[in-house]
Amino acid sequence: MRIRAASAAALAVVAALLMLLACTTTSHSTSCSGGTCVVKLTGEQTLDVGAAEERPLKVGPIEADAVMVASAGEQAKITVGQTGTVNGMIVRVVSVSGRDVALEIRFT
Repeated sequence: MRIRAASAAALAVVAALLMLLACTTTSHSTSCSGGTCVVKLTGEQTLDVGAAEERPLKVGPIEADAVMVASAGEQAKITVGQTGTVNGMIVRVVSVSGRDVALEIRFT
């Protein structure tokens, strides 16, 4: 009986850890052309954006219809379809779906 209880407890711990990892996983892809970059990301994170000169961009927190972006001490909360400017980057929030965000970034 003790072995069965210990196995169930271990299984519960493993399941909890897997759920935690699933909630904290981040990823992103960036495609730049002609002074514009398209960034698709999952989860709050800081990434370097730019074709010629990379600039750090912190994305998060992510809300249902808006995203906070920040760079070089400047920040903007941008709703879907709108633009904001931080550190010489004009950022447009294309879409937000849960933790998935699509951004279009132009450089000034």
